[in-house]
Amino acid sequence: MNYFAHARIAAARDADAAVANACDPAFVLGAMLPDFAHMIGARVADLAHPALRSGAQHHHQADAAFHRAPAFVALVRGATRALAAGGLARGPARGAAHVGIELLFDGALVGDPHADAAYVSALGAAPALDAAIRWSRADGPLRWQQLHARLLAHGPPVSLREPAHVSERVARALAPRPRLALARHQHAIVERWLADARPQVTAVAPRLLAETIERL
Repeated sequence: MNYFAHARIAAARDADAAVANACDPAFVLGAMLPDFAHMIGARVADLAHPALRSGAQHHHQADAAFHRAPAFVALVRGATRALAAGGLARGPARGAAHVGIELLFDGALVGDPHADAAYVSALGAAPALDAAIRWSRADGPLRWQQLHARLLAHGPPVSLREPAHVSERVARALAPRPRLALARHQHAIVERWLADARPQVTAVAPRLLAETIERL
């Protein structure tokens, strides 16, 4: 699961907060921070704000719940078969299926008013919370500020509805792992699968969201 879905699930930690769009932005930001840290190549060394710390803990709990959800397991199993049938070896097929389903799930949540509101609110609150985040590297604050500016300028990640964009994201995610990495000519196989799988993931997304929340 990726940062946008983490914002949605953090906002739903209780039904009243989700309905009112009143979930603590610091908690939502904390729930996204582990993904943001990965994106800037740094670790979060310390969080001196209780809601940020709680949110970061929620991130790991939500990941575990998501990966155990029956809907996610079924989607990845079917995607792995489809990608293997399309010409990918089992390792890259499983890797692309896992990452691709996660990104398609994020894309399916874009436009959800609770997800959009929680995400935008958390990014808006980030500058006031920067002093509470200690990064593992000296240039961490600058890298985070640069990423934050890009995310804030783009708003909710509507590009995750585009198979070509998601295919490139999948390839980048798998590239550091030689046994899972995609050859350049395999990007087209993944993109075709993403285009076919997107309607199914969109249809299943409400059930997958509910299954994840129920397990927290």
